[in-house]
Amino acid sequence: MGETIGVFELIKLIKNKWFVIVLTSLAGFLLAFTVSTYVIQPQYVSTISLLVSRSQTEEEPLQQGEINTNIQMISTYRDMIENPVVLGKVMEQLPNSISAKELYDKIKVQTQGDSQIFSIKVTDSDPNRAALIANAVAEVFKDSIGSIINVKDMIILSPATPNPTSVSPDIKFNQAVGTIAGAVLGVASILIFTMVDTRVYDEYFISEQLEWNRLGTITSIRNEDHVPVKSPEKDNKKEKSVPIEQVKSSING
Repeated sequence: MGETIGVFELIKLIKNKWFVIVLTSLAGFLLAFTVSTYVIQPQYVSTISLLVSRSQTEEEPLQQGEINTNIQMISTYRDMIENPVVLGKVMEQLPNSISAKELYDKIKVQTQGDSQIFSIKVTDSDPNRAALIANAVAEVFKDSIGSIINVKDMIILSPATPNPTSVSPDIKFNQAVGTIAGAVLGVASILIFTMVDTRVYDEYFISEQLEWNRLGTITSIRNEDHVPVKSPEKDNKKEKSVPIEQVKSSING
C-alpha cells in the first residue's frame, strides 16, 4: 500500500491481525521449549572450597600482612590450577578420555572477596563427572603446590558433590525470549505484507494516500444475478431474464 505506516495505522493493523501475532508468539514459545528441553544439553556445576596458607604455632601468630599475602597468592594458585602440568595429572585420573582444552574450559577458579578461601568450580554435562573432576583437581593441586612454592598448609573445606540441578539452559528465560521474538516476528511480517500489498481496500487510501477525488461508488454485482429486460419481439410481451454478461457485452459493444 503506502511507503510509510503511521502509529495509528500500525495499531489498527495489529488489532485487525492480532491472531498472526498470537500464532507467531506461540510458535516461538514452543520452539524455545523444544530446543531447550530436547536439543541443548543440560550443564551441571560442582564446587570444592579450599584454604591455602602457611602453618603457624601458638607462639607465632598469623600477622595481618601475611593474611594479605595469602589473599594475593590466590591469583598464583589460579594460574597453577589451570597449568598444563596440573591438568595433565588430572586427566590421568579421569576414567573417560578428555582433551586438555576441554578440561581447561570446564574449570573456573573463584575467589570470595578479601578471603583466603577460594573455590574450584567445574561445569559438565554429567553431574557425577563434574564432582569427580573438581575433587581430582583439588587433590592434584594439593599434592603439587608444596613442591612449587613455600606452602605447608592446604585444607579442603568442602569436597565437591554431584548437584542434580542443572544451571543451563534456563528454560523459562528461553521461553520468554522465544515468545518475545515470535511477537516481534509477527509484527514485522504484518508490516512487510502490508507494505508490499498494492490492493485498495477502502476509500481512505484513495482520498488520503493518493489524494484523488472520489467520483462515485460501484456496488458489487454477482455473476449469477440477472437483469429483467423486455423482449424485442412484438408478439411476445412477456419479460425474461438476461444474464449480466450479455448486458455488459451489449453496453461495451
